[in-house]
Amino acid sequence: MADRTLEPRVVAFAQRQVTLTDWLFTFGGVLITLIAAFGMVAHMNTAIMAEIHSER
Repeated sequence: MADRTLEPRVVAFAQRQVTLTDWLFTFGGVLITLIAAFGMVAHMNTAIMAEIHSER
């Protein structure tokens, strides 16, 4: 929609907002994934590195 105005300032502002929200949602998803992963490990009372090294 911003590109329809043909106004460079409007397009630049819209692009900055899209980039900002992309970073925020990506970082939020990564953070939630890490919290969930460590929560599952803690729930199972398992040492992560012990599992990795025992397979070798």
